[in-house]
Amino acid sequence: MDGGSILASLTRLRQQFAGLRWSAVLVVLPLAIYGWYVARQFQQQEEQSQRDLGHAALVLESTVDKALVNVDNLGTNTAFLCQFTREQPYLELVQPCASTPIKEYAPPRLLAAHGGLQIAYGKAAELTFRVRVDLLLRELSFPESFHSLALANSDGLVLLSADAQQPVWLRQLRLDETEYREPAFGENPPQLVSDLKAAAKTGFDEARASSSRFRAELAGKAYQIYLQPLRFQDQKLLLVGFRPTMDVLRQSLAFDTYLLAFLLLLLGGLCLSYPFLKLWSMHPAERFRIRDLLLLYLSTGAILSLCVTVLLALDGYVRYQSFAAALLPQVHSRLESDLISELRAARRQLVAYDACKADLDLPRSVPVENVQVDQVAWADAAGMQTGKLTATAPKAELVSVAHRTYFRAAASGAQWLLPSDASDSASNTPFFFGPSRSITDGQFYSFLSIRSSSAKCQGKPETPAAVAAVLTFSLNSLAPRPLPASFGFALFNREGTLLYHSDERLSLRQNIINESSEPARLRALLLAGGNGWLDAEYHGRPHRFLVGPVSKLRSANGQSGGTLYLAVFQDLSTVRVIAAQAFLSSMLWPQAALAGLMAFAIAVALIISRLRTPDGNWLQWLWTDPARCQQYRAAALLLSVATALSVILHVLQRSWIPSLLLPLITALIAIVIAVWRNAPQQAPQDVPSAARWHRFLLFMLAVSMSLVPAAALFHIIWGQELGRLFALERNQAAALSVDLPARTMLRLQRENSPERWVVRAKQLRRQYMPMDLTVAASERSALPAPYWVQRAQDHLSWALPMRNESAMSIRGLNGPPFAPAWALAGVPLLGALAALLALLWLWTGWNNSHILLSCDILPATPLSAEGLESAWATLSPEERCFLVQVAIERVANPKQSATYLALAAKGWLELAPAVRPVTPAVRAFLLHSSRRSVLSLETDVQSRHSWRSVKASLIAGISFAVLFLFLTQPALPLDFLGLPSFVAAAIGSLVKWSDQLSSLLSPAKRDPV
Repeated sequence: MDGGSILASLTRLRQQFAGLRWSAVLVVLPLAIYGWYVARQFQQQEEQSQRDLGHAALVLESTVDKALVNVDNLGTNTAFLCQFTREQPYLELVQPCASTPIKEYAPPRLLAAHGGLQIAYGKAAELTFRVRVDLLLRELSFPESFHSLALANSDGLVLLSADAQQPVWLRQLRLDETEYREPAFGENPPQLVSDLKAAAKTGFDEARASSSRFRAELAGKAYQIYLQPLRFQDQKLLLVGFRPTMDVLRQSLAFDTYLLAFLLLLLGGLCLSYPFLKLWSMHPAERFRIRDLLLLYLSTGAILSLCVTVLLALDGYVRYQSFAAALLPQVHSRLESDLISELRAARRQLVAYDACKADLDLPRSVPVENVQVDQVAWADAAGMQTGKLTATAPKAELVSVAHRTYFRAAASGAQWLLPSDASDSASNTPFFFGPSRSITDGQFYSFLSIRSSSAKCQGKPETPAAVAAVLTFSLNSLAPRPLPASFGFALFNREGTLLYHSDERLSLRQNIINESSEPARLRALLLAGGNGWLDAEYHGRPHRFLVGPVSKLRSANGQSGGTLYLAVFQDLSTVRVIAAQAFLSSMLWPQAALAGLMAFAIAVALIISRLRTPDGNWLQWLWTDPARCQQYRAAALLLSVATALSVILHVLQRSWIPSLLLPLITALIAIVIAVWRNAPQQAPQDVPSAARWHRFLLFMLAVSMSLVPAAALFHIIWGQELGRLFALERNQAAALSVDLPARTMLRLQRENSPERWVVRAKQLRRQYMPMDLTVAASERSALPAPYWVQRAQDHLSWALPMRNESAMSIRGLNGPPFAPAWALAGVPLLGALAALLALLWLWTGWNNSHILLSCDILPATPLSAEGLESAWATLSPEERCFLVQVAIERVANPKQSATYLALAAKGWLELAPAVRPVTPAVRAFLLHSSRRSVLSLETDVQSRHSWRSVKASLIAGISFAVLFLFLTQPALPLDFLGLPSFVAAAIGSLVKWSDQLSSLLSPAKRDPV
């Protein structure tokens, strides 16, 4: 073989595989992006888990420190021991409370033993309190993210294994269901491991010195182990969190619903555009088949449905967001107004107590003001309480509050003022308020302090040294309350410390700046001191914030306020998931039914046309036939009227039936056109007029078959999803309006509060419950969805991945559908739809002129049978190939319209109305086997821009995308094959092997001498 032959072979090989580089791009680039996404998700989960464990450690340390102070304040007098034990939420007395005297005082000591933490009190340890670490951890907002939590010593011995695996949905249970629910394992949950150091084998010694994490195999399963050192007196303890590595990998591999919807949109658009990609990439020498033309019609309808559904989904999401965003300022204003109103009432009540103008016999009286009082106390200049009055005990132990913020603020004059109000008798009294954990019982309270007037009266300490009066109360205005779905609020200081939160588990236990994905922007809003909007991730989910200072609070020294900020926010992920759910539900099931109906209609039209066409040209109805101009006009006008009526009934919410049946009407009209006999011509053929009406008819066929039904289906499903969301909102509001007052009553009854105080607290709790600001406030009745649409929607909704609690909660609801505002009222959507229709109109025109070849040309003189050979000899190879292709397929390559006109002028081809050889003799001549050799030009395409070069890349890319989604997304139908588990297990094994390899290659560490 010579060099020229080798070079020619290499050239052909390079041409055959020229498209593979695009295949590599379509495979490698998405794989690299997905790898980055998985690594980012994995790292974010690791960091979030470590941060959550750090927060839990801080809360645990603070709670135990306060418990030690509370036990120390008990003193040697155990007369109030039973009451003290009842009031402590995280302490449990081991001995009977009524028969345990303290012989000699000794500071309480923290003991770490098997079973958890204990506090020994008394020199002889007469009293032993068990610290309920398990209860404390269950009150935090994160435990469900861990498989298990444990308390271990520095040697890795597990002292306490907390039952942290609480399903997310348990937080949605009602009061009776949570208060009296039997624990899954009683008081002794099963331990995952007893000796962490021995079980981990490697990595524990290096990780225990600081907040860190490592991987280990426990009980035959790989776990991510997170360590957080605890600072307890002289005890060296560790808080340990366990997460299965497989679960972390699964969550890293999986997409959220809206991201999955976006990827399926791209994949679906790529698949549906297959005929258009072929048309765009075809070389003029390649063959255009009649099935390609039919696929173009199907693809046009499917893409039109997809585009309309996408536009309506975006419009629905934007409309809901704009409406919900308009509620944020109203919620912000309402919360601020309620807060100021309750602070005024609390201040008036405290001033009345301090001036002896209110009944100080708290157990036998109720406050005059609308405030839920728990305690009133006075303190001297040293911070020692000089008197204390409570509603639950005739006498309470006096303790030091010198280190408490509310005392230091009152003693130093760092207080606030509210605007003067003639109806407020204490309008000019400076005050300070804030939340804290009570010294005596460790529970969450609000404290309001003022400078004491030092008045002497019965029931109040008769000492002029009292410099501060403090009111302990429950701030109902910032307690959890019914809000629109996915709404929340937070009150925090300029440092970002959460003072109050709509999720009460986060109050005083989190910093909102650190938890935000935009800390610099949020800090800038706080420093600016004005109202501002912020879009940021909060707790790993997208949120929209309205942040502003409590404007009516100002410093007592005349400076402007702004030290406290109120933020109202909305979790955007809920609406995103619901919009994506509606999009997928309307596309994957109902639109598939419409596509099947459209394909059936075209198939019936083709079959009937073939049966009624004796010459075998059964596709001639696709081309513009001047003899059918009146038929085109009548059918187009009839279809326009039917479409207009269905749209009007759709907009007026009268009936969905015409819009859903419009494809059937269109199919019937298409069948009529296919079988309608040509009328005898009484006048010269009007080709331009017939072409215009034929084009308009094709345009209306696409609109009626795809656009209107797609819009109707999405509105049906979107209204159904919104109805479910609003039903969830109503159910939650009704449940909270009952459970929150009942929870308040239950807590006061446990504290032995007088009955009149319990009733009053319930009334005050209900006073601040209603918000009267729901997204469903403008809800309108809507027509119910057809049964088959509801079933398809329900079936699909359970198969989609959803991490949002609200989106998961609405799956089991059947609320009345919501009738959203007609989407065409939006100018952006109207412009987008107009642009879509303009593109459709341009496409129908290009289709008529380049594919259907609707042109007015004079027929040339047909070639005689004797002159065919001589005429064939004068043609170029490209013209010969084109003639044979037309004779076989009866359709021309759209990129060869000029060639068709030239050959028609030479007497080879004609439009009748489809393109065909001018006579049967010419067709027989072209179909002779000796002429088929010219088709070799189809496979000998030298240009890189050809369908042969693009097809391999396209098929490889689509196949890889489909396989990729099925392999990585657990919620997709191939989950039963175990493929996602296999992928996660394979990655877990690689991670494990890499860790072992790193430990073998790293130098051995010497123990410190």
